[in-house]
Amino acid sequence: MIESMKTQRDDPAMKKAIRDMLLSLFDAIDLNNDSYLNFGEFRRAFESVGIVESGFARAAFDQIDVNHDKKLSLDEYIKAFTDYLCSDDENTTAMFGLLF
Repeated sequence: MIESMKTQRDDPAMKKAIRDMLLSLFDAIDLNNDSYLNFGEFRRAFESVGIVESGFARAAFDQIDVNHDKKLSLDEYIKAFTDYLCSDDENTTAMFGLLF
């Protein structure tokens, strides 16, 4: 799936589809409806899919929070996930701003 998305990364329809999907996820995670994700909301999203190691969630959150205001804006969230899904770096192992 990732390879397919990379080949379509410059397609305006693909960019819109990715943004729409991520917006829906963001809205579902933003439990207090303040249009930002705090660390607790972000961490619970990982826990809900079985990633309970909070160190990973903390490191990812801190990398995505580029302005260091301790909350993720929709733009920060979408950029991080889009970069992961559509990176043009063939050797990237980036996931949500982290390198492995």
